[in-house]
Amino acid sequence: MKSEFGRTFKVSISGGSHEPEMTVEMTGLPVGFTVDMKKVCDFLKRRSPGEENYTTARQEKDIPLLKNGTEELEVDEVIVPADGKLCFVVKNSNTDKTAYKNMLPRPGHADLPAYLKYKGKVDMSGGGPFSGRMTVMLCIAGAIALQYLQQHNIRIASRVLSIGQASGPQTDLVEPKAIPMTDYMLEEMEFAKNDNNSVGGVVEAFATGLPLGLGGPMYDSMESILSPIAFGIPAVKGVEFGNGFAASYLLGSENNDDFLAITKDERIITATNNHGGILGGLTTGMPLVMRVAFKPAPSIGKKQSTVDPVTGKPEDIQIQGRHDACFVPRAAAVVEAALAVGLMDAILSDKTLHKDRDISDMRDDIDRIDAEIASLLNKRMELSGEIAKYKMNHDIPVLDTGREAQVLSKVGPDLKDIYIKIMEKSKEKQKMILEENMLNGGKEAEGK
Repeated sequence: MKSEFGRTFKVSISGGSHEPEMTVEMTGLPVGFTVDMKKVCDFLKRRSPGEENYTTARQEKDIPLLKNGTEELEVDEVIVPADGKLCFVVKNSNTDKTAYKNMLPRPGHADLPAYLKYKGKVDMSGGGPFSGRMTVMLCIAGAIALQYLQQHNIRIASRVLSIGQASGPQTDLVEPKAIPMTDYMLEEMEFAKNDNNSVGGVVEAFATGLPLGLGGPMYDSMESILSPIAFGIPAVKGVEFGNGFAASYLLGSENNDDFLAITKDERIITATNNHGGILGGLTTGMPLVMRVAFKPAPSIGKKQSTVDPVTGKPEDIQIQGRHDACFVPRAAAVVEAALAVGLMDAILSDKTLHKDRDISDMRDDIDRIDAEIASLLNKRMELSGEIAKYKMNHDIPVLDTGREAQVLSKVGPDLKDIYIKIMEKSKEKQKMILEENMLNGGKEAEGK
């Protein structure tokens, strides 16, 4: 099962909490960009459970392995190839499923709706593809994006703004800072742990050094780009920018930020930053401030009510095993990753930032597109082979003029000759498969 997002810098994440491995595939990366994998590994450690009493006892090495064909390599450095693609795999080692066998649906988890939708075909051990474990792969993409942004003098940091009812110092939106958690926050987490319970909180992330004008109107806005990535993080229930929901309690005269100046590099300076670095969907150059609210971890040690998905009868459940009393401190790195990936995608997608590209840049883009076309054509030929076998087993002729006309009707006149050639190659492949089957005495058809 895959989860995908992005417009130019595209990220695809697959796997599950207790499956053998998880994968992240990235396309649209700048060709020749060098990734320091030691920095990626250091970033992943920020997400990993520490020695704190309130985190899960599950320990994983989380070593990203570069997938190169059939090889999976641990490397110190990666240079983005001509097709702009990178793929990494992380192996899961601590995958004991014993605690999840015959487990009733856990309140607050995706267990019940996933069971009813997928009819038990998805491995939901530890939450399966819905687990917070999947954020390891988002953090790999985010760590790469952070390195790209740093080359453009863009910095991202974060802080835990609140844990339960305990909040930290008020944010200075003009000069946001990464402030450590307070003792009250630590006490909230400790209390939840001792009570066999859990507690949520809010992470605040901010980016400085952004150019003016990233984003666009309505569904191209920076909020529209960043929010889906943040909401893809398991347990996220709210996202806001700048003053966020607090702005709804203010008058316009209180919420508006006075314009003070325009810098030489065309960034706007405002007296305050209630807009959180975004006006009308466009970045202004002021710090972009994003807050992400997390619900309490749904796995708790207290007795709860559930239903048996087979009988529909009510049951009691008391969850055993490993879980976080509060995962918000670990989630700070994940929020930074989401922000970094979204900003990198916005930069690479903004044509106004690339209007002075030279011919080598444009040829790099063509190389990436050619690689994608080649990959899709290979997949198309594989499907043609599968269709040939289907036709063979159902006595359907290779030639289907109606289908060919249907395909050609969907392409422009400049591409029709190309598609005719593609379909000729497909028919040749199908005929070859049929002829091989006849030479073998129709064994494949008989076997089916």
